[in-house]
Amino acid sequence: ATRLVISTQASGFVNRVAFSTQPAITAQDSSGNTVTNFSPQVSVTATRVGGGGSATITGTLTRDPGSGVATFTNLRLDGTVGQYDLTFGATGVSSTTQRVTLTHGAVSSVVLTGPTTASNARDFDSAIVVQILDANQNLVTSGSEASQSIVLTASGATLSGTITRLASSGTATFDNLRLTGLAGSGKIITATISSPTTRTGERSIELSHGLATQLVLTTEATGAVNRVAFTTQPTVSVRDVSGNPVSNFVGRVDVAVSSPGPHVAQLTGTVFREPNLSPTASFTNLRLIGGVGNYTLTFSSPTAGISSATQSITVTPGAANSLQLVAPANAT
Repeated sequence: ATRLVISTQASGFVNRVAFSTQPAITAQDSSGNTVTNFSPQVSVTATRVGGGGSATITGTLTRDPGSGVATFTNLRLDGTVGQYDLTFGATGVSSTTQRVTLTHGAVSSVVLTGPTTASNARDFDSAIVVQILDANQNLVTSGSEASQSIVLTASGATLSGTITRLASSGTATFDNLRLTGLAGSGKIITATISSPTTRTGERSIELSHGLATQLVLTTEATGAVNRVAFTTQPTVSVRDVSGNPVSNFVGRVDVAVSSPGPHVAQLTGTVFREPNLSPTASFTNLRLIGGVGNYTLTFSSPTAGISSATQSITVTPGAANSLQLVAPANAT
């Protein structure tokens, strides 16, 4: 015998599945005749063609020839899809090679890629991409499982946008998602498929505050004595739609006074604050000058889209300043 030839080509190369047709290798002499008394074992190895991954050939990798023919029965490739060379060799003869293409195997997992941070109640800066993969992280591109429905859910916040899409060649892109809720880590987006059985994948999102939409009075003014600074000065927080403080707010917060009744008072002190990259506007020297009674303090911002906050406050008499004669002029 001088050489090995492939008398039955292997076929059906699905990742982690035995070849549908197993190879048979024949020992021949230089004229192509089968050498029936050939006895050395025939072995097989697999080599990746080019770069980009690897695979392991498994099964019984050596066979004793019978009547000059070594027949393999349980070979398979486990690894990255692509081309491989199967090389069959034995002692004392030239080897032979078959080039094969490994395709993806059965669905094993669902993987999400995309952003890991998001702003509250705003569309993500980039899409969440969901891929259906086999056991070696190969994309499942063919068959009904590659075009099934993928459903997204979320925990820790409310997910909105298009949350159900059909995969195409194993991939679905979700490009208009947003999370609404309290800022912080631990918001989990879960992708679920149902075939061949239920499979899920997760991605963790850290949620930061969104756009400023409201003013919230965190400390109410108290102790409104006429002409005296409030004993407790008010503090206002700039917040988003979910009540998260907007830490990067740049703008102004104004305060004004109004009365539901006939009495009038003037609000004095610094009646506006300009938080600079801060959610908090703290007033320090406000006071009311005027008639005693009930008033309303309104805190507002000229920035569009931000709702106001209000509180009621009662002005009490200040220190005695003069005496007024109230008896009739003709009293005896």
